[in-house]
Amino acid sequence: VYISEIAYPEVRGLLGSCVQLMVVIGILLAYLAGWVLKWRWLAVLGCVPPSFMLLLMCCMPETPRFLLTQHKRQEAMAAMQFLWGSEQGWEEPPVGAEHQGFHLAQLWRPGVYKPFIIGISLMAFQQLSGINAVMFYAETIFEEAKFKDSSLASVIVGIIQVLFTAVAALVMDRAGRRLLLALSGFAVGWGPIPWLLMSEIFPLHVKGVATGVCVLTNWFMAFLVTKEFSSLMEVLRPYGAFWLAAAFCIFSVLFTLACVPETKGKTLEQITAHFEGR
Repeated sequence: VYISEIAYPEVRGLLGSCVQLMVVIGILLAYLAGWVLKWRWLAVLGCVPPSFMLLLMCCMPETPRFLLTQHKRQEAMAAMQFLWGSEQGWEEPPVGAEHQGFHLAQLWRPGVYKPFIIGISLMAFQQLSGINAVMFYAETIFEEAKFKDSSLASVIVGIIQVLFTAVAALVMDRAGRRLLLALSGFAVGWGPIPWLLMSEIFPLHVKGVATGVCVLTNWFMAFLVTKEFSSLMEVLRPYGAFWLAAAFCIFSVLFTLACVPETKGKTLEQITAHFEGR
């Protein structure tokens, strides 16, 4: 959400995709570190990046959109100068946005319920593709597939994830979100794009609550899929579990074509106006 609010439209896709790129790089590093470290030291190593983030975020300004809703125009201009190097091309939030908190009654408005449905659905479909089950059980899957070195195979999967997520970051603002969701594989499309779209589609006054619900949906589904994956492989056999994941992938593509708008090159205010029919 922070990235989407500080980035101008031409690079918002690139910067938003870097979130997933960092995730898959972290997974790859965990696979590599797992070869040489015991799990306790692996957990300690995992504390290093968030510690750096905690320190470095102290140097970052609040987002200009938030500052404008708080009537802190001078601070907002200073933040824009720091982030963009200029104040040109900025579109201010709608008048009165600072007075609009989230209320359940707002769910009847198209500008709120439409992005809510899209955001929650994208997060659910991302996890129902089975990606986290594959990543968490990669070594077991390759062992059952009779690979000689299942650990090496897991690392190769991690490398492929990193390479194609990097490709996604480079092509996101050219190909568009909708096309990549409909046509690509996971690391190029369904990995980074649901997170990016979640940060783009909600109006400012409900963004905090809405993104929180979407993230909750994502991790609940991740927990559910990961927990039940081994049971599914026992009941449906491995090929049945993968066919089920494939069916969800097909449903996700159909949902994209029917419901997800293109946000490439649009300001956050233009995206909100689209959902409201303006």
